[in-house]
Amino acid sequence: MKKHLRLVIAILAIAGIAVYVFLPNEKNTNCVSADKGVLIYPSGDSLSGVGFVNISPSSFNCSLLNESGICGLGFRFENGSRNWGRMDSLILNLKSSPELKEILVKILTNDPNLTKDGDQNSIRPLIKELSANPNQTRYSIPLTYFYVPDYWFSEHNIEKNNVKSLFSVKGIEILSGWKNPANSPLELQIESLCAEGISNTPFVILVIYICLLIGIAIGVRVRE
Repeated sequence: MKKHLRLVIAILAIAGIAVYVFLPNEKNTNCVSADKGVLIYPSGDSLSGVGFVNISPSSFNCSLLNESGICGLGFRFENGSRNWGRMDSLILNLKSSPELKEILVKILTNDPNLTKDGDQNSIRPLIKELSANPNQTRYSIPLTYFYVPDYWFSEHNIEKNNVKSLFSVKGIEILSGWKNPANSPLELQIESLCAEGISNTPFVILVIYICLLIGIAIGVRVRE
């Protein structure tokens, strides 16, 4: 009887693992758009080397006075920060003009020791450069590729570190990068902008299920 019970437990364990393996991945998605609670704002002025910048809720066009200028648009979450701690990638669907050679993506995060309400410069940025291509529309960026730029540590006179917390994201900016020509029209259309991650709920359920089976198996063995 006990041998049959152990066989049943083994079959149930194998069946549970098989179900987990063949289950489709469950995605968590958090998209950014000009919805209620999201403030859209332009980035760039003449002091930062930008001739002009025009924005809509999902696009920008601008021109640089010099190649060191950066322009674009930002999305600020007015109803509180968003938790992207369980996300693993940023998916962008974009349309760019041929003159736009580089795109800079900047995730604005809360630094518990430095960030102050109303002080944009105290927000810890995580950035990633992308080579723009008018023939490419989809860009997938692992969030591990983002980094805190050296200038941010210098501005705040703090020691450089690799802390990258995505549990409190205050906004995101999509900008022209540092490799774009001056006096040329730079245009970018954002068709979608989403953070994505694979849910670990099925794996947690599998672990609990296997642990229960192991507990039953140990109980059977003890009684022998």
